[in-house]
Amino acid sequence: MSKDSKSLDPLFSNIQKRRTELQITQEAFGDMIGKSQSDVSKIETHGKNLSPADYRNIARALDVDFNFLFSTDDNPTYSRKDLQDIYDYIALTSNNISMIKDLQINISNKVEQVSRGMYYINSLFPNKKSDDMQ
Repeated sequence: MSKDSKSLDPLFSNIQKRRTELQITQEAFGDMIGKSQSDVSKIETHGKNLSPADYRNIARALDVDFNFLFSTDDNPTYSRKDLQDIYDYIALTSNNISMIKDLQINISNKVEQVSRGMYYINSLFPNKKSDDMQ
């Protein structure tokens, strides 16, 4: 096996692993990417050269990010669904942070209004303490 072929090992195993996770047969997968079952078998066993369009079609058919095809245990990547879930979580968290900041500002404004109101009441009744007014 050549050095170039060895560097593509994750690609071939990731294609097969993801295809089997999705419970797609080689024949059905071939139909999805415009290849025969024999071609899929060759792809998964390192015997088929792929074009850039093939890589794109494979990633789409497997519903993964292009980088997933080349990921290893030492260098994992995420499926589109995983990335979307992460994005949604970050967006939700960002929205929550924004809402919390808005609440802090509103509370601060209300505290300031109450303080001004207490100052005004104290100015109307200079001899009374605010605790006596309850």
